[in-house]
Amino acid sequence: MELLWNKLDLNRPSTSSWTTLSNKFDVKHFIQSINKISNDLQSQELFHKEATILSRLIYRMKTKFRHDKGLKNMEKINRALCNYFYLSLDKEYNNLKDSIIIDDFNLVTLPTRQMLQYVLVKTQGFAKLMCRIQETAFCAGEFFRARVIIGQAWTFSMIAWSTVARIWMLSRNLVKKCCNWYNNMYPFLMKLQVIGVNWLPSDYCLPSDLRDWLSLSWINEQTECSLAVEKLSNNSMFSLIKTQEETADIAEKLEIDTENKLNKQKSVPKNETKIDPIIHDVGVPISRESFNFNLEMDKKNVKKVKKVDIKNIKTIEELNLLSTYDSYPGLDNVKLVENVTTIALSTKLKHTTSVTECNQSLDSINPGTLMTLNIKKILSNGLQVVFNEDNVGYLNQIYLNKPLSSYEEGESIVGKLLYIMPTVKLSYFTELLADKMAIKQIKIGEIIDKAKFLFRDSNGIILHLMKGVRDEKPKIGDEIMARVLGKNKQGNGLLFTLKKSLVDSDLPILSDINDAKVGSKFNGTITQITPRV
Repeated sequence: MELLWNKLDLNRPSTSSWTTLSNKFDVKHFIQSINKISNDLQSQELFHKEATILSRLIYRMKTKFRHDKGLKNMEKINRALCNYFYLSLDKEYNNLKDSIIIDDFNLVTLPTRQMLQYVLVKTQGFAKLMCRIQETAFCAGEFFRARVIIGQAWTFSMIAWSTVARIWMLSRNLVKKCCNWYNNMYPFLMKLQVIGVNWLPSDYCLPSDLRDWLSLSWINEQTECSLAVEKLSNNSMFSLIKTQEETADIAEKLEIDTENKLNKQKSVPKNETKIDPIIHDVGVPISRESFNFNLEMDKKNVKKVKKVDIKNIKTIEELNLLSTYDSYPGLDNVKLVENVTTIALSTKLKHTTSVTECNQSLDSINPGTLMTLNIKKILSNGLQVVFNEDNVGYLNQIYLNKPLSSYEEGESIVGKLLYIMPTVKLSYFTELLADKMAIKQIKIGEIIDKAKFLFRDSNGIILHLMKGVRDEKPKIGDEIMARVLGKNKQGNGLLFTLKKSLVDSDLPILSDINDAKVGSKFNGTITQITPRV
C-alpha cells in the first residue's frame, strides 16, 4: 500500500465545492476547529527560534565536531525542520477555510470530502515528522549529555544540549496538539460530499484516532513544564527573521483590512434589490490519469511544422517556403541578384578527360580539373610545376606515372588538381588518372610481377603497380589467416602477422629473447652481415 503521508510533494485533489442548507451542517463548529488549528500553527515563534539557533550551531560546530555523532543527529534534525517549513500545514487549513462561503439565503458552500482527506493526510505526515524530530533530538541529547559528563568541550556541548532539549520538548507538544487537530476534524469527513473523482486510493484507509495510529508510549503523559511563549521584544534579532509564509500572511491581512474599510465607507441603499444565489456548476469530473493521457494524445496529434533554415536549403520548395517567412536568421545577409548564370554539367568521358587550356583564376578552379603543367624544377621527392603562367604547384613522386629521374625541366605534363592551400596559394596535383581496367584483389603472399621500383622511402620501397592490379583492404567480418607474434607493450592486446611464409610455417615464433635456446629453430630474416675483423 502506498504511504501517502510520507510524500513531501503530494498531488492535491481538484478544488471544488458543494452547497447545502446551514441547518444540515455544523458550519460554526467546523470553522472554529479550523481557526484553532491555524492559530496553533501560526503561534510557533519559539519553535522557529530554536530551529534558527540550531542551524547557527551546526554552522559553528561542523568543522571541529564534524565526526561527532551528536552533530550528525543535529543535522538530521535540521533536515527534518526544513521539511517542516516546506510542508506549510497552516496554508492547507487556510485554503480549506477559504472554501467555506455563507450567504444570506441560508445556504452554505463547503469544500469537498476529497479536500478534507488531503488535509488529514498532510496532518498525518506532520505528526510523523514531529515524531522523527522528537526521537532524533532525544538521541542527540544523549550524546551531548555524555560529553558534558566527561567534561570534554562542555561549553559547546551544553549549548547544543539545551537547544536540542527545547526542540525535543516543543516537538512532543506539537505531536499531542496534532492528534487533537486530527481527531477534531475527522468527524466532519463523512458529512462532506464527494464531488468528482475519488482522491484516496481504494486500499488506503484514514485512521479514526491519530493517537492509536501513532502508538506512542508517552502520548497521554502530562507535560510537566510550561510551554507559554513569551512575546519577543522589538530589540531581538529573531523578530526580524520572518518566513515567506508569515510575510504572505501579513500582506493578506493588510489587504483584508483595506477591503473592510472600503466596504464600510460604501453606503448601501435600503431599497436595494437582492441578488439571487449563484448556481454553482461543478463541471464534469475527470481523473488526473485521464487528463495526462489526453495531454499526451494532443502532443502526438500536433502536426510537425517543417523548419527551414537559410543554411540547409536543398530544394526549390524549401526556398519558396523560406520566402514566405517575414523574418528568419540571416535575412540581413541575403542579397537579391538579378543576373542569373546557368552552368551546364556533363558526365561524358570526352568532357571529363579534356584538359583546360585557358587561363583561370586560382579561386575558380575546382579539384579534379585537368590542366597542362610545365616542369619548372626537379626536387628530391617530386616536381615543381607552373600553370596559368605564374601559378606554382607541386607533384609528389608517388603521384607520378614514371620514375622521377625520367622527367626533365621544361617538359609539359597533364595533371589533375588535388587541392589548393588557401594561405600560401600553392596547388598540389597528381599525374595518376583513373583507368577503366579491371580491378584485381591482391592476396597475402601473392607474387606480383607487374610492379616497377620507383624510389626508396623511410618505411621501405615504393612500387608502382601496373594496370589491372589494385590492393583492397579486408572488410569487417572477413575471415583471414593470421599468426600471433606476441603481446603489445601494454599487455592488453595481441600482435598478428599476415605474412604468408610465417602463416604457413610450422616453426614457432620468437616473441621473447629469453625463449631462445641453443639448437632452437625460428623463422628469421637476414638484415645485415658483419664481416669478421
